[in-house]
Amino acid sequence: MRRILAFWLILFPINLVVCPAIDYLLFNHVDIRYEALVLFFVIPLAQTVALAAGLGIVTWGSVILPLRTIGRSPAVGLFVLLDAVVLSVTLMPGMPESISLSLPDGFASWYMGIKALAGGMLVVAASLSGRWTDWNRRWLLLIGVLLCAHGLDYFTPWLALLSRPFIARWSLLYGWLLFYGPLFVLVVLLLARLEAIWHSHSRAAGFTVRYAAAFAVIGATMVSLNVYNRPFLLEPWASVAKGCAYLTLTALLAASLIVVVDRNRPLTAEV
Repeated sequence: MRRILAFWLILFPINLVVCPAIDYLLFNHVDIRYEALVLFFVIPLAQTVALAAGLGIVTWGSVILPLRTIGRSPAVGLFVLLDAVVLSVTLMPGMPESISLSLPDGFASWYMGIKALAGGMLVVAASLSGRWTDWNRRWLLLIGVLLCAHGLDYFTPWLALLSRPFIARWSLLYGWLLFYGPLFVLVVLLLARLEAIWHSHSRAAGFTVRYAAAFAVIGATMVSLNVYNRPFLLEPWASVAKGCAYLTLTALLAASLIVVVDRNRPLTAEV
């Protein structure tokens, strides 16, 4: 994941500088329309995925390995099956509004909060075992505590309270970028670290964290592009973005379950 992030950190600034420069130097203006903003987000992401696939960093084997492992582990497989049933019910037309996936305070959000809390507690529990170096144990403890804090946000929205000063001082777009932008970068970096640690125990667990990062990036991209025009997501994008958050937590919890269930497997070299 670190090499993929490195590609994106190279391609995104290049597009951010080159595209306006071409607009200004060749067409005597800078395109600030919504379509131009979309291209700034989507093109570097697509280039990064294509480059990673071309260099063999993302392969078909790395994509299906977590699915194979889930199928071989009854505990993990049962969780994923039940999780898929819950997701299908929340997306099913004609169901009560209280269980809709896009509802900010309902059954789906509470369930996601429980998943985040469960995943965080599993990571904290794993950090207390003697399997890791002191440095990795501290990282796991930090990630687990932050994941639990994220789970609490589904029940008590403390992040929204912290973001209010930014939104009050700046516009909604810049307030969200200044607050949630650095926060999202931190999340991606922590996911990269978690992937490296889990990968040292189980390749499948490490690749499952990549699923979590991919869903997080897709969901955050949708939200970022939407806030350019309005402070809320319209359907079907609201459900798609919420679904990405849902699947991110599913992948994180599944990865932690793979490590816990497979804890008797000998460790390989640290990544």
